[in-house]
Amino acid sequence: MYIWILLATIMIGLSFFNLSPRPDKEDAYTEIKASTIVTRFKLENAALVRFLQCDTLLYLHTNNWDAGSPPYRVSVDSSDASYFTFAYSVKGQTVTLRPEDSLPIGYDAGAAVLDAGQTMHHYLYCMDRPLEQSGAHIMSPCQYGSVEHPVYMVSFARIPSRWLSKAENDNNAPLPVFLRYLADETKFNGVAGYTECSNGHCVLKGVAAQKALLQDNVNGVVYTQISPDSPLWSINEDFNTTCGSANTPCMFMYKMMPVADENAFCRQTILQDY
Repeated sequence: MYIWILLATIMIGLSFFNLSPRPDKEDAYTEIKASTIVTRFKLENAALVRFLQCDTLLYLHTNNWDAGSPPYRVSVDSSDASYFTFAYSVKGQTVTLRPEDSLPIGYDAGAAVLDAGQTMHHYLYCMDRPLEQSGAHIMSPCQYGSVEHPVYMVSFARIPSRWLSKAENDNNAPLPVFLRYLADETKFNGVAGYTECSNGHCVLKGVAAQKALLQDNVNGVVYTQISPDSPLWSINEDFNTTCGSANTPCMFMYKMMPVADENAFCRQTILQDY
């Protein structure tokens, strides 16, 4: 009897070799790869917002990080020239804050490349009004910390070619599986989409509708977007080289810096002995 049980077990095991792979297996791998790229991109944007929030909220200008011409380049990668840290005096002790302290444990910023060395760029923009409003321009010096003069963490990165449509009429738009994760705003606040540029003029597409700014006009409620003539597209040399002048679709995300110190977090942890 034991022999028959053993034979039956072997036959059942061998039968699995005849099963065809699941038809959705390749799709599952594709979604994982797409979500990994987009999640890395959004994680870095969120980390830099958290890292800079106290300095911008309390007008500290620590380490003179905002010296020079705006927009101000920042990075989570310690090998990047724009990487910097903050040193605060808290209860007589010097506390050093680094961008990677705001990243998930185990996140390797130096290895966070998208494909073949295509890296992420992050900039802090100080605006005289919300980005979507007509005539918005960059302020210098920066007057941050209010709704009237909002500050944004702006991130962009070229979309690897494997995630772009090859259809003639799609104009290099991201594939649906990639765009689905890019436009998803359920886990990260902010506005994310992809840029489409022509002759230096760009528009932000693929933005989740529920995150678009609503504005009343004579015809009812309409969606507004960043103007094609916005300084976001024209003043940033990194953006021009990576996305604008190359007419290459890029992931693009902007998030407004906090204007209120929730639960007095910054004042309790930084200013108590500053």
